[in-house]
Amino acid sequence: MENSERNWWIRRLQGELAESIAEIHFRAMGYVVEKSGIEYQYPAYTHDSVGHSPLRDFLGEHPDFIVYNRDSDIEFMVEVKARYTQRFSFYDLEKEILWNYRRVLFNSQFYERITREWITADMYLSNKTYDQLSFDERNAFDKTIKKIIGVTSSSRNWSGSNALQDFLRFPVFFYLLIVPPRADFSREEPSYVYIYNPYLAMWQSPSRIQEERLEFRGIEEGRGFNDIYQDIIKPYLETIISNSSQE
Repeated sequence: MENSERNWWIRRLQGELAESIAEIHFRAMGYVVEKSGIEYQYPAYTHDSVGHSPLRDFLGEHPDFIVYNRDSDIEFMVEVKARYTQRFSFYDLEKEILWNYRRVLFNSQFYERITREWITADMYLSNKTYDQLSFDERNAFDKTIKKIIGVTSSSRNWSGSNALQDFLRFPVFFYLLIVPPRADFSREEPSYVYIYNPYLAMWQSPSRIQEERLEFRGIEEGRGFNDIYQDIIKPYLETIISNSSQE
């Protein structure tokens, strides 16, 4: 087996593990979860198409899950990300998310706002993913997002901002699995799971997102996002890591 194919299967395995955990997380909260990602809608094409193409990149913008409650008007989308290392930047991942999913996340007013700054219309409308942007293009996007959110310093202000709220098309949240667990910028207890909340433009731990967003309080008492994390997700991942370290 060639390295490219072997690496594809490894990434698929890592991705499916993270997606399975996220799916169980929301199902245990009482939600209906439907798979909407490219790998489930077009599995053969996903396997056969290697690298980037305009069609693949367009289809790849679709988030992994549609999550909803049959008995209420609560419905949202979830994209799952995974990092099997602690060596990454929350802020860099935020920028990658905001760029790669800009056409899903944002409305036409965002396009009008962002192209007033350092972002050209051609750049915004291109099919480039974040990792395909040049250094100057990434820097332009970084400066523009900071200006829109209201960050004036060179470092990211992790207190959050609701400046993106009026630009959002749909409620799309990003579920991040981190193995081994990692503490965030607030230096709370390390967590295996974080949610990127675009309504506040920040990463949030399970307890914080449950407190602040109706979607994460669950269908009934005791089945909120943090409740399920503490009762099911965290113990399961701790068991996996414990068994792995003993081998």
